Amino acid sequence: MDGVVFAVNCHVGDQTSPMLEALLAAGAAYVISGEGPNYGPPGGPLYGAPLLGLWLRRCLSMGMGVPTALRAAKRFAALRGGGQYVVEDVMAFEAVRGA
Repeated sequence: MDGVVFAVNCHVGDQTSPMLEALLAAGAAYVISGEGPNYGPPGGPLYGAPLLGLWLRRCLSMGMGVPTALRAAKRFAALRGGGQYVVEDVMAFEAVRGA
């Protein structure tokens, strides 16, 4: 696969996640995900995990490395708010590096 996977669906970042294991086994250079539930809007303004993904893509397209891009994207997405649980969720996303 040799790419960056941003997984917005819930529980991919859990320590025992079969999906995380499968993505890494498929050759992902990084899997970026959060543990437990991940929050996003059912409609309307963008916030939470989907907004984090948007900012992550923008930061990567500017040439930032994955860890730096994720740190910057978290800051931008957290500024949008959406409630304390949404901000905490965004800030908990981590990048797991593949082999």
